[in-house]
Amino acid sequence: MKKLLVAVISKSDASGGGAGRSAETLTRLLIQNGHVAHHWLGYPSKRWLPSMRKLHGEFFGQMFYRSCLYLSRRIGLPDFITPEIFFHIYRKEVDYDIYHFNDITITFSPIALRWLAKHTRVVWTFRDCSPFTGGCIYPLECTAYMNDCGNCPQLGQWPLLTSIDRTGFVRRFKRTTARQNLFIPVVPSNWMAEQAMSSGFFEEKPAVIYNSVNINLFRPLDKVTIRQILQLPVDQFIVLIGSMELNNKFKGLNYALEALRHIDPPPYILAIGSPPKNISDEFKGLNIHFTGYIQDDILLAQYYSAADIFLFPTLADNCPNSVLETMATATPTIAFSVGGLPELIDHNSTGLLVRPKNVSELVAALRFAIDNVEKRISWGKAARLKVENSFNENILITKYLKLYHSLVDE
Repeated sequence: MKKLLVAVISKSDASGGGAGRSAETLTRLLIQNGHVAHHWLGYPSKRWLPSMRKLHGEFFGQMFYRSCLYLSRRIGLPDFITPEIFFHIYRKEVDYDIYHFNDITITFSPIALRWLAKHTRVVWTFRDCSPFTGGCIYPLECTAYMNDCGNCPQLGQWPLLTSIDRTGFVRRFKRTTARQNLFIPVVPSNWMAEQAMSSGFFEEKPAVIYNSVNINLFRPLDKVTIRQILQLPVDQFIVLIGSMELNNKFKGLNYALEALRHIDPPPYILAIGSPPKNISDEFKGLNIHFTGYIQDDILLAQYYSAADIFLFPTLADNCPNSVLETMATATPTIAFSVGGLPELIDHNSTGLLVRPKNVSELVAALRFAIDNVEKRISWGKAARLKVENSFNENILITKYLKLYHSLVDE
């Protein structure tokens, strides 16, 4: 089988959230399987691997990029006119067999993507809904993306950092690109495939390739031992909450905290992620420990394994890595039944699902988990088994390589 040369393009590496984490995993798996892969980053972190490349160049390139970013927002086209076309990836320093895009918000212009897709093979994994909206990451209750965006309710919020509404134009541009069949769309959940189809961009359902988890790294550990190592209470019920940024509006932290206040005696709360700059009143009175954002996967796996339950009341999500990773450590999840979560969590088998924004059901689910130890342990074992069978890394890389080779052979 031909040795491939692949450019994996994303906003960030694993330190920047789930999409960057998935892109970094894909790059690693390609290299481990004997192929050459470079991970092109819009926002490189202090972590640096030999496979990484800077999408916008060094200092002057970064300055030029940020100037373009500022100007595009000023004219109501946030992140639409950025200068990738002038940089390394288009100079053909390396002629890649496949260009694989992940999240491109604030990173890669839709104009540049269309240009590139007309000249070479492009695969695009939709990590959120922005590839088929006027710019928002998740439209939530808004259905305008199904027809023609405009009067955007998220205008002025990240990433639509502008006061001028040109979301309709942006959506139409993206739709034209999709209608020309210039790239191969891939989604990490059937829910995302349905969202993409409802936009009217695609005639055929995008291929579904779920995210994966390293089951050797994220694995069950003895809870008593690992709690002692992490200096966590051994004899208390520990609820895990987590997100890259705990105040991310999509992650539903307010629902989690409201539910936790109704639990008596109060559980020990383990909060993984960057806390708000000023710890607000909503955290007061809770028995909560902030770990900060954890980039060390070994440590992250230990914290996941130390918890009894992962409370994840996200309002919108695709195929969250955090849920797969906690499942792999045999820590079950309680979540709202939204997005791709029902494809990961089997209700009352590998965790519990409740109706979106329903705090009373969250409270009831938490109390049930606390009172039924054997049931909770069985969920954890079933969650681990499901990850082993359906979300291991070998499945992901096998499917992507099959897709790549089908394009190269054509």
